[in-house]
Amino acid sequence: MPVKVKKVLRHAALSLAGRMPVRVPRRMVRFFFGHHMEEHDAPAFRRILRMLRNNFEFVTMREAIGFVRSAELPDGRFATFSFDDGFRDNYDYIAPILDEQGARACFFVATNFIECDEQYRRWFLENRVYQALSKRPMTWEMLRTLTGAGFEVGAHTTDHLNLSEVDCAEAIRQILMAKDAIETRLGIPCDYFSWPYGRPSDLLPALLPLLRQEFKAVFSAMRSRQTFSFEGVAINRDHFEPSWPVTHVRYFSLREKLNDYHS
Repeated sequence: MPVKVKKVLRHAALSLAGRMPVRVPRRMVRFFFGHHMEEHDAPAFRRILRMLRNNFEFVTMREAIGFVRSAELPDGRFATFSFDDGFRDNYDYIAPILDEQGARACFFVATNFIECDEQYRRWFLENRVYQALSKRPMTWEMLRTLTGAGFEVGAHTTDHLNLSEVDCAEAIRQILMAKDAIETRLGIPCDYFSWPYGRPSDLLPALLPLLRQEFKAVFSAMRSRQTFSFEGVAINRDHFEPSWPVTHVRYFSLREKLNDYHS
């Protein structure tokens, strides 16, 4: 079956499934993550957030981590947000709409992308995140403004390299230099890390002791019925983008997770 036909059929199936009645669990914590948006995506993003707000209480990343690591999950359904890479539209569009809807987020930034020169910007977009050349990075001042408004910032390596494709020494350098840059430039602890591309195959298992030591929480980019992966080291996140149809996000967000919260 042609790829285009598969995409059309998948879109139709998700749209239908997202409209169906669903029995929503009484206790649930969801970690949603995305990357970027355009200004014209604002109405779609607002629809998504209103739908989620009708089903979840919005909490910070710190609060959500505390819930899933507690001995018993509190009553209620909770949602938190994060956005990867460090695009300027996170500051221009995403953060203001989150604020408008009573939500906060953690921004995982590739630190060498922040305030980079033109040559590096093009290399990063073309070779690391595969985005349009119109994309711009945030500045450190923007990130300081966000943290001052109650948003959080985490590390996403320095250069968005695949940590399974470099040697261990380079992977460690990518991780620790990103953490140091955030702490030095923003004057705050860097407690969280998400690894680029976010699949199990994109992280060297040998890095897990370092990540456990250096960060209070580590995040994948895996949609999973399990809250944790890598034997409890990583918290799995559910992907969405602000431009998605609200029915698609509803389908993924209201599915029941397995009871593994305090792994």
